[in-house]
Amino acid sequence: MRHARTRLDRRDPQLRQRVVFPLELLPVGVLGSAVFHAAISTLVLLAAYVVAGGVPRWQWLLLPVTLLPVLPLGLGLLWVLSSLGVFLRDLSYVVTLIVQVLFFLTPILYPLEAVPEGFRGFVRFNPMTSVVSTTRAVIFPGLTAAWSDLAAAGAAGLLLMLFGYAWFMRTRRAFSDVI
Repeated sequence: MRHARTRLDRRDPQLRQRVVFPLELLPVGVLGSAVFHAAISTLVLLAAYVVAGGVPRWQWLLLPVTLLPVLPLGLGLLWVLSSLGVFLRDLSYVVTLIVQVLFFLTPILYPLEAVPEGFRGFVRFNPMTSVVSTTRAVIFPGLTAAWSDLAAAGAAGLLLMLFGYAWFMRTRRAFSDVI
């Protein structure tokens, strides 16, 4: 089989460039898988909350709305990073480090009010800050949701998604030269 593929490539070197499959759908599949796992994890979290003595709230129905800005943000990042990953093979190591730093810059383990006033603007610049804060306000009673911040994060996510798609489509032509 390996010999046949090599002979085929020698006969038609342009064969690799004639890809019929839309490559831009591969990151969409990765995002779909992540959404599925996040949905299952969220259901487990809510079940654990109820088992621990928490009372279910009708606001939990708003959880998909609070997590909606993550979809275009994630898809835009997937298109950009998957395109860059073709050219920069060691990109995964850098991305892992950046994700870890962004995790600690996002108020997940601490409330936004715990951040010193001088750094709050910097932390709010992270679009995931509003997503996490609004999700926390929907799940736990007594917190107020910042819907305007969530809308701004959604708009930033849409812009990143459009940029990521344009970037992916522009760099796609060179994929076969590098691979």
